[in-house]
Amino acid sequence: MNKKFQLLSIAVITAASVTTLSQASWAADEMHTTTDHQRLSENVESQISASGTVESVDVLSGKVVIKTSLLSSEEFSVKPHTMIMDGDAHMELAALQNGSKVKVNYIEQDGKNIAQAISLKKI
Repeated sequence: MNKKFQLLSIAVITAASVTTLSQASWAADEMHTTTDHQRLSENVESQISASGTVESVDVLSGKVVIKTSLLSSEEFSVKPHTMIMDGDAHMELAALQNGSKVKVNYIEQDGKNIAQAISLKKI
């Protein structure tokens, strides 16, 4: 009888431990997912846009300078994830030409403007 009680106790403790561990794992996964969703929504909320004329394109450094007004220009870093579009067609950074009218959606990160999307504007 004593052995049966010990085996039963071990079985109950094992089952309780497995349940607790799986709940802790689920909670950690849920927290990770929430953090990812928050990060994505923060990026969308913090996106800024600028329009202007392409002044220069440096493909090697991944930079484009846009003249946004008569007296000011802004530099944007172009990353591999940056979408460059001419209507529905995807473009490469090298295809952007000086004088092209563009709209840039970007985020500010570590003091730099990181382009998320660059769209050519039809004149």
